Order: sequence, then structure tokens, then C-alpha cells
Amino acid sequence: MSSCRQSRVASSAWRKAGFGFRCLDELIFWAAGLSILTGQSWRWIDLRFAGPTMQWFLPGLWLVSLVGLAITRHVDFPGGGPITAQRLQKRLRMNRLLLLPTWLIVVVLCFNTLCYYTIWYERDGNLAFIIPMGLPVLIAVLLWMAGWPGRALAANGALPPPLKHCRRWQRSGYDNVATVVILLFMLWIFEFALRADPPPRNVRVNLAVVFGNKVLPGEVCGQTMWDRTFAAVALYGAGRVGHIMVSGRAPYGAADPRQNETLAMYDLCRNLGVPAAALIKDFHGDNTRYSVYDAVALMKEHHWKTVVGVSSDYHLPRIRLSFAQLGVRAWTLASHGHQWRETNPFALVRELVAYPVYLVDTNYHKPWKHPP
Repeated sequence: MSSCRQSRVASSAWRKAGFGFRCLDELIFWAAGLSILTGQSWRWIDLRFAGPTMQWFLPGLWLVSLVGLAITRHVDFPGGGPITAQRLQKRLRMNRLLLLPTWLIVVVLCFNTLCYYTIWYERDGNLAFIIPMGLPVLIAVLLWMAGWPGRALAANGALPPPLKHCRRWQRSGYDNVATVVILLFMLWIFEFALRADPPPRNVRVNLAVVFGNKVLPGEVCGQTMWDRTFAAVALYGAGRVGHIMVSGRAPYGAADPRQNETLAMYDLCRNLGVPAAALIKDFHGDNTRYSVYDAVALMKEHHWKTVVGVSSDYHLPRIRLSFAQLGVRAWTLASHGHQWRETNPFALVRELVAYPVYLVDTNYHKPWKHPP
């Protein structure tokens, strides 16, 4: 075979990994790395069924395996010399081994999705959100695996001998731009997870504000609102707050229980042992800013100085911002899922949009008729 023919065969056997695959590779790596290193892997995977050891071991093992795969993307073959078929096969075997933790993650995410929709079926769809975060993560990982990540290798510009299915990893200037954009986006997402600022244990806060969410048929709290209310009740039970304000929507009027978030939270608080004298009902909490305005008005009326906003973790930055724009320094407390831990992806996306809107437009959602 002529040298020209050999080069063509080698080139066809050493196809370049596409830009789309390289971007997906960066996305998987940074998303996994940031979520695991910040302790937020529970947002997209629920390992409680496997025990506490597996909850920290499997995400960590996956991160180590991804680091190994990333090294094969960005570090050339050591030792110099020609790139032989034997060296390529050895690297590919190592990559297949490094992909085993990813397959475990895929299996767990499939199991999580099955469990979630089993609960969905048992409750006739009466859950707080439509899909768990694990489902889009599962789809992203499967798309990444479909690109054969274990077959992409760096090679210092040289052509190897023909080897079926090898894919050459060669970065371009656009890759650096895409990596920076992906990294900043992931930092923006996970920055929300680190914004909880609960009150010190030696401080008794005047007011805890619970922000409403979905009401299920039967006029009871949905899972998200139940978790938020339970977190506030736990604060009260520990003697760390004096009063609880339950703030939500009452679309058919304060006295009508239909879809009445405030009454649903109030009833749950009473069932959990909170006396009526410690509860304050706000039926005008149609959005975050309305609830904050009403809470600030209540604080001024009673000359209270301290407040803590209680909600889902992704919601806390906007709560703190809304209080700060009214001149109140608020603590924030994140609720934790008691039945299902994974995040609602739609709520997270909404907050990523809503926070800059609230930051730029202080009149957005401003209750003109009921200023504090």
C-alpha cells in the first residue's frame, strides 16, 4: 500500500471528535465536578436507598473517573515515539474501565426516574413537579455516551496506524470560548446552592416567612410547600423564631380553601403543633415580592427587627434580594426534601431568569396598592 493510501486509511480511522461532542464532554465534566465538590450532587441523583456510604462514594468515584477521561482528552501519549496500535489499544482499554462508574450513574438515574414516576402513578400525578432533575441529567449523560467518549484520544498531530473507531481529540479556539461559557453557566447555577444563610443558633428571630407553592387536590400542601413549612415549624419548635407568617396565593378569596396556599400551610402548621397565636396568615403572597412587602409591613407594625425567609434553596437568592431592596437584612433557610430530594429543573431555570429581573427592575411585581 502506498504511503498516500496509508495516510488516507489512517485519517479515516482517526476521525476527529466533533465540536458538539467536545462541548458536551466539557459540560458533563464541569457539571459533575462542581456539583460533587460543593456537596450538591443530591440535586440530580438520590442515593438514599443505597445507604450513607454510597451517597458520598459513588459521586466521588464518578468524578475521579471523569478526571481520568479528561486527562486522555488533553494530555498526549507519554514517552514520545511513534503512536502504535498497541499503545492505542492500551489507552482504549483504560478508557473503557474509566467509563464503568458512568454506567453505574446511568443505572441509578434510571432507577431514580422509575421510582419518581411510580410515586407519580400512585398519587395520580399529585406531585410538586413534572420531572425530577435526574431525568435531564440522564438524557445528557446518555447523549454523551452515544458519542463514544472512551474512543476519543489526544495524539500530538501525528497519524496513528489504522484502528477502527478511534476518534482524535483536537481542540480549537472555539473550544476555549465554549468551555469558559459552560463553566460560567455552571458556576451561576451552583452559586444558588450556596446562598442559604440561616440565623445563628443563639438568636431568636422575630419572624419566619414561609413562601407558598403548589396545592394538591384535597387542598393540602404539595411536597415543596410541605418541606418549606416543615422547616419553619422545626425552627419554631427549637425556639429559634417567635412567629411564623405563611404567605401564599388565595385565588378564590381568603375564606375559600380551593387552591389556597395560605390555608394549606396554616392547617399543616396547626397539625404539627404550632399554636394559632404564633401564626400569621398572608393571603396576598402571589409572588416573592408581594410576600416580602407584606412581611416588611408586618415587621414595621410590630417593631420587629429580625426575619428569616424559608423556602427551597434555589429560591433563597431572590428572597434575600427582595428584602435588601426594602432595606431589611434577612436570613434565609433552605428546606430539604423528605420524600424526594432532587431539584425541580423548571424551578431552577425560572430562578436563573427571575433573579436578574428582580435585580434590574425593582418595580417588577411591586404591589402598588399595598406598599409597606
